Amino acid sequence: MLPLGRFGQLSRSSDDRGPTRPRVFVAREHVAHHFYLIPECDTEADVHEVLRELCEQIFVEQLAGWFRDEETWPHDRSFDVFCRWFEFRHHSMLVDLSDEPLMDEQD
Repeated sequence: MLPLGRFGQLSRSSDDRGPTRPRVFVAREHVAHHFYLIPECDTEADVHEVLRELCEQIFVEQLAGWFRDEETWPHDRSFDVFCRWFEFRHHSMLVDLSDEPLMDEQD
């Protein structure tokens, strides 16, 4: 997953929540890609269905990594907004070449 222009320029418009805020610009080549493991999906429609359920969680995690002031975050974190803010690609296979055990955030 890769943030698109809207993520790099957290600005407000009449469509979001009020007056324009200061903008932050980040060059795409300096933005790290994030990978999320999701349930197995057979079709692109399945991927969209899963992301509709998970998009707010991913949105919050991404925003928290860049913007500490939650007042600057968009209120609407729907799937449609998610698709405008992020580029995502589905890969059906992940190969773990590490000898280390898998860890989650609680570890």
